[in-house]
Amino acid sequence: MKLEWGDKYIVGHKPFDNQHLAMVELIGQMTELAEKKGEKKSWIALLDELISLALEHFSEEEAELEKRGYNELLEHQDEHRNLLNELFEIRGRQEKEGGQPSLEVTEFLANWMAVHVGETDGRYRRLFNK
Repeated sequence: MKLEWGDKYIVGHKPFDNQHLAMVELIGQMTELAEKKGEKKSWIALLDELISLALEHFSEEEAELEKRGYNELLEHQDEHRNLLNELFEIRGRQEKEGGQPSLEVTEFLANWMAVHVGETDGRYRRLFNK
């Protein structure tokens, strides 16, 4: 699955939209490396950057949603925790296996972005379009 930026990733809150765009771009770079069987150090660096961005984004998003009284916040936080657990597991596996770029990993990430950001985050869009 090729991940491309589009309106479905826009939630109407500029900082979140910029972070979503950055995630899409990182996953795109990771996909290119995996397709070309690129450099392992670059792959790990991109994965680390994605994890760092996800931690920052989730923290900021959850704080803003709590402030705005979002009624699906607990479920949303659970999805974030599940992804972070997956990312840390992937990172650990990559470290053990030598950091080989993986289309399986980028496919998982692209699907997660499509579902979580494209659909789940879309449910809070109304909070920013008032």
